[in-house]
Amino acid sequence: MDNKQGKDIFRDGFSFDVEENAKDPNDGDTTPQDENVSPPSIDDTHHPSGESMIDDVTVSKDDTKDDTNEGIDYHTQENNLQSFIDENENDTSGNNFLSSVNQQAKASFEEEKFSYQKVNPYKKWLIQCLILGSAVIAIYFIVNQKTELIDFTNMAYDDVVAWSNGQGITLVTEEQYSNTVTEDRIISQNRGIGEKIKKDTTVKVVVSKGFDPYESLEVPGFDSSWTKTSIEKWIEQNGIINYTFTYVEDDIVPPNYLIDYVLIGATKESFVRISEIAFTMSYTETVESVVVPDFMKGQITDVDVWAKNNQVTYTYTYENSEIYHDGEVMNQSVKPGEEMSIDETFTCVLSSGIENEMITMENFLNQTIMDVDIWAKNNNIKYSYTYKIHPLYPKDAVFYQSVDAGEDVMEGSSVSFILSNGDNDTIIMEDFHNKSIIDVDIWTKTNHMTYTTAYAPSDIYPKDVVMSQNVQSEQEVYVSESLHFTLSSGPKEPEVAMESFLNKTLLEADIWAKNKGIAYEHTYAYSTIYEKDRIISQSVVPEEWMTSNDTLSFVVSKGKAITVPDFAHMRLADANDYEQESLSISITEAYNEQIKTGKLISQSITAHEKVEEDTEINLIYSLGSRVQVPSFVHGTWDEIETWVDDENEKGASVQLAMTKQANTSYEYGKIMSQSVVNDTVDLSSEIHVTISSGLTVPSFGDMTKTAAKNYSEMSDLNVEVREVYAPNTDAGDFLTQSIEVGTAVGKGTNVVVTYSLGDTINIPRFIDKSIVAMEEWVKSENTKGAAITLNITEVHHPTLDYGIIMAQDIYNQPNAPMETTIDVYVSLGLLYTIPDFSGYSLSEIEAMAEEQQLNIVFEMVNDPSYNSGEVISQEPIGGQTASSKDIVKIKIAK
Repeated sequence: MDNKQGKDIFRDGFSFDVEENAKDPNDGDTTPQDENVSPPSIDDTHHPSGESMIDDVTVSKDDTKDDTNEGIDYHTQENNLQSFIDENENDTSGNNFLSSVNQQAKASFEEEKFSYQKVNPYKKWLIQCLILGSAVIAIYFIVNQKTELIDFTNMAYDDVVAWSNGQGITLVTEEQYSNTVTEDRIISQNRGIGEKIKKDTTVKVVVSKGFDPYESLEVPGFDSSWTKTSIEKWIEQNGIINYTFTYVEDDIVPPNYLIDYVLIGATKESFVRISEIAFTMSYTETVESVVVPDFMKGQITDVDVWAKNNQVTYTYTYENSEIYHDGEVMNQSVKPGEEMSIDETFTCVLSSGIENEMITMENFLNQTIMDVDIWAKNNNIKYSYTYKIHPLYPKDAVFYQSVDAGEDVMEGSSVSFILSNGDNDTIIMEDFHNKSIIDVDIWTKTNHMTYTTAYAPSDIYPKDVVMSQNVQSEQEVYVSESLHFTLSSGPKEPEVAMESFLNKTLLEADIWAKNKGIAYEHTYAYSTIYEKDRIISQSVVPEEWMTSNDTLSFVVSKGKAITVPDFAHMRLADANDYEQESLSISITEAYNEQIKTGKLISQSITAHEKVEEDTEINLIYSLGSRVQVPSFVHGTWDEIETWVDDENEKGASVQLAMTKQANTSYEYGKIMSQSVVNDTVDLSSEIHVTISSGLTVPSFGDMTKTAAKNYSEMSDLNVEVREVYAPNTDAGDFLTQSIEVGTAVGKGTNVVVTYSLGDTINIPRFIDKSIVAMEEWVKSENTKGAAITLNITEVHHPTLDYGIIMAQDIYNQPNAPMETTIDVYVSLGLLYTIPDFSGYSLSEIEAMAEEQQLNIVFEMVNDPSYNSGEVISQEPIGGQTASSKDIVKIKIAK
């Protein structure tokens, strides 16, 4: 605030003139100050010496827009100031203003004169009104933006719906039959093409229902000159719905030519599109064959893969062979390169390798183990050997063999030998104190000696090390002598005083034993004194001491012993009512030709045997020698088959014989009749059942797509029509059906029929639309097999929003091939300048990001050179440009 004039320079603005010219102290020359230069701002920071920093004076073009400096031509002043600075910088004589300022220190700003300019409040108010008015006008044009209506004719209905939803247009539909426009495509629209319409405007379109099924049609003069292709063309052109092809072998009419046709339920005069027509076509039966490859020296897996791929049945056997390796093919029934019918069986012989030979055993007495080893390896014989003292045989000589010399031994078998330790040689005993049993084992085996071990507790020696040996070190000991070593079992286990568990449960004993670290085992026995699951006895008496190395055993009561009764004296009704003793009785019934109905066949536990309480006893009672057959008419084959399985599980051997018969009064699979109804038969009888064949699946390859869709209305099948793109096909061509022709099915069975959309694609125009809409369209088409590739290039655009398509190389092309690549350019939106976030707090940056719609990712980093919450770095740095899609990464000190 200037105290003299009472004005706030930050609110009202200021300008200044330098009244006094600076003087050069060396030559006294002066440089006149241009009075017209009035910088719009100045940094009022000075050096302690009083010098004013000229580098801190900045002129900004944005500052010239401030209406507080009314009346000043900043463009002229900026040019003058730049010229002034350039002249002084190029002057190396030192006689310029800048040199004068740097050489002559000022004590204060007393020599500078400030002049202030008052803000015009009326102009400021006028600008605000202009801004507000511009915003209102912009909002009006946005709200009232109009869309140019496109031509919907022949477009798919789904595509029209998608376009209308994207433009905010209300769509009203009307359906009509049409012989020229494909089903589900647009016939006409009530508004003109190119007409400008607002959002929420209603547009009415007429959608094609395809051919009229009740339109009268002329039946051509079909004869033997008509091929299946020409008939199918007539069917497609006229939208025939109900038609079938039947193939008959004929020696006169060529294959795929017409033999005859029949109109079903109609005449030539009354024939309409929905009428049924049946064609009989000629065919010649062929036998499929395959070429047999060379499997010699191959594996059975090679034969298996070839046979499965060509639907060939094969068998194989094994034979010994010295030429072929084990598992190799050494013979095949059909020579390589020759053909065979797929109905024939292919056979091959596999090698099982060389047959094991019998080897004559040699005499190895008084020979070394080396001689044994050479012979065994040469004859593929396994062997083992041990050492014993023998006074007659020298050391390391064989004095025993398990197979006598001259006897036969099979190749691959095993023979054992005993070698002499000599005539009781002696050896100097080593010291094994504090060594492991492994050291003992290695030393004794090396010297052909034997040893025994025992364990004892020790607080000095670690577990499993030698504490003592029966022969002291450095003493001479016979090789034949057996050594004995005492090993440490570790510190002595603490002793536990045994408790009494008589009449207690095993669970109580288990808890006590686990807490004390005592292992235990248990057995069961009958008891008339102790209840079931109560302990009868224990191996360690109460108060006796024991350790964790001791084993404790318990005997647990099985309860009172129950004597199993003899159920052979009871009839079925008596056994069902049996409730004596604590036994669980399970009763089943089975057929038996020798035992009368209701008599016992067997019981699982023999009579008079002792068992525990609640023991289950299975009883089988006889159903007699005849089976009662109920009626399954109007039932299903599964029901009668289940009944037969149940009866056969009870011992019967009833067989079923099925005959299928077409009958419209019975659904598919329903039983029309059976040879025996509500009567009895022998256990091994056969029952004949007649089943309705019901519905059969027609050939949808002989129907158009429209006919297939309408088939559900005229039959008991549920037909689902799908459309996909397929190469080398035309729109409407039949591709597949999920159930084969002629298959018998039940009422309401679903059949999926697939027709072709052709091998070309109608690519719409997506310019000025969202890339998301185009990606969804591509995804939808690709699920139908279009294989479209979308090549997206993103570029910045000053007016288009992010994600809006700017250009598209292919559009409104109705015959684009499959696997087409579409190049599109998508707007990244307007570029903005990234702020420098240095010095801002995390909350301030988040507020700026939300206000300016910035895409910021924070990373918290440990860096002791920065204060917590202080910005360490940012990428991209401040001042660079970016779009709303770009991410600004900022590292913040933890």
